[in-house]
Amino acid sequence: MNLPNLKIAIAFVLGFLIFGIPLIVFDIEKSDFIREPGFILHLNFLEGQGLYWMHHLAAGVPVFFFGVVLNFYKYRQAFIRDYLKPMFFVSLIFLSWDVIFNHLGVWGFNESYYLGPKWLGLPVEEWLWFWVIPFCSLFIYEIVKGRVVLPAKMDMGLSWMILAIILVFYFFNLERIYTAWSLGASLFVVLVSIIWPRQGFAVFVLSFLLNLIPMYLFNGMLTGLLTTGALVMYNPMEFSNLRLGSFPMEDLGFGFAYLYGIVLLSKYIKD
Repeated sequence: MNLPNLKIAIAFVLGFLIFGIPLIVFDIEKSDFIREPGFILHLNFLEGQGLYWMHHLAAGVPVFFFGVVLNFYKYRQAFIRDYLKPMFFVSLIFLSWDVIFNHLGVWGFNESYYLGPKWLGLPVEEWLWFWVIPFCSLFIYEIVKGRVVLPAKMDMGLSWMILAIILVFYFFNLERIYTAWSLGASLFVVLVSIIWPRQGFAVFVLSFLLNLIPMYLFNGMLTGLLTTGALVMYNPMEFSNLRLGSFPMEDLGFGFAYLYGIVLLSKYIKD
């Protein structure tokens, strides 16, 4: 077996183990969905079924204006050339995850805050989330990439450090399916970046840290940060119940894996 095929085989086995082990110990415990804590700032105009569309417009319109209309950092060309195709393929994986977890009762959607219709159990606005959010987040990544230069040796050192941290938390949370899979997804993309090294991991991590600022607000809009109820609600038995503002810490792993999966696939396609 040649080296590229061996690497593919290793990645496949690692992925099978990372996502398969939690399924072995997984025993879904049905529970009422919860939203905690209560809203931090109540904005009455967000109450109602148009919330999810307001979320998409508030996040997407500024990026569309600066990144596409004004073409800051040539984002219009970069998005079409580098990210459109990878986003399509990676979104299929994460949409499947979303559909499965919604079906299992790991999370659910409050009908008071979306217009619908639903397809495979997900509101149509949820399907659009997988395009609107990376479109916005990758704009921040392009800005950071265009302005920040970090030594290449930081990539591998940071990769191994993050890998070790995630691995510890992963093994202590196998019984919570969302916690295990969000950590596992992050673990997998970091492992892939080590197996197939590409420059820029440290820059991506920096951009992701900056993305936490809008993420706090926009993910908070969906989880009760600004409203009396939450659009997305979670089964308390299947996540750590640790939150950043109003959304579960596990969303960080989901978002990190999704965004870096797009960036990695973009790099491999270009190469």
